[in-house]
Amino acid sequence: MKEKIMIVEDEIIVAMDLCLRLQRLGYEVIGTFSTAEEAVKECGKTQPDVVLMDFTLKGELDGLQATELIHSLYNTPVIMLSAQPEKTGPVEPDGYLVKPYELFGLKRAIQNALKN
Repeated sequence: MKEKIMIVEDEIIVAMDLCLRLQRLGYEVIGTFSTAEEAVKECGKTQPDVVLMDFTLKGELDGLQATELIHSLYNTPVIMLSAQPEKTGPVEPDGYLVKPYELFGLKRAIQNALKN
C-alpha cells in the first residue's frame, strides 16, 4: 500500500512540482491545499501518513500553527518546507526541507517522518 501524502503549499507551481516528484517516488498524493485552515480540516477526513507543510501560507494560520494543530488533533507527522532556513519556534516538525529540495532529500525526510 502506498503512503498517503498531503501537500500544503500556496504556490501552485511548487505544489504541482512536488506532487509529480512524490508520485515518481511511489507515494500517493491525497490532496494539495493552499491554506492551513483547509489542511487542518482535510487532515481529519483524509488521514494522510505525512503532511508536507510550507511555512508561509495564505489565510489566518501559518504553517507552524497548522503543524501544531495537526500534531495535537491527529498525531500526523509534518515536514516543514521553506525557501529560507528559519527557526521553527516552539513547534517541532517531524522533518525540515529547504527549497529547492532534491528527490533523495525529499524521500529521506518522508521515510524518517514515517519511522517516528
